[in-house]
Amino acid sequence: MLLIQKTFPPQNLINFNTPRRTTSTNPTYLELSADTVLFQEVKQFLENEQRGLCCYCMQRVTANNCNVEHFLSQSMFPEYQTDYYNLYLACRY
Repeated sequence: MLLIQKTFPPQNLINFNTPRRTTSTNPTYLELSADTVLFQEVKQFLENEQRGLCCYCMQRVTANNCNVEHFLSQSMFPEYQTDYYNLYLACRY
């Protein structure tokens, strides 16, 4: 696995997560991926941060031809589904 130094999340993702977390519900990955503009922005941030490399095999990926992986599983850690520090780009193989 590629060592990825996480930076700050995009401000729009912070704006997406904050109100949902303050109402005692966790934002879901489904909600995030449904917002296509925000989801594309998050994937672009991840692509830049990972220098266009898959977090597993280090093949080239772009925001348009990738999967978004969760370091901590969504089922066991639902509160981290949309946490930027839990999201990584991976190739589709």
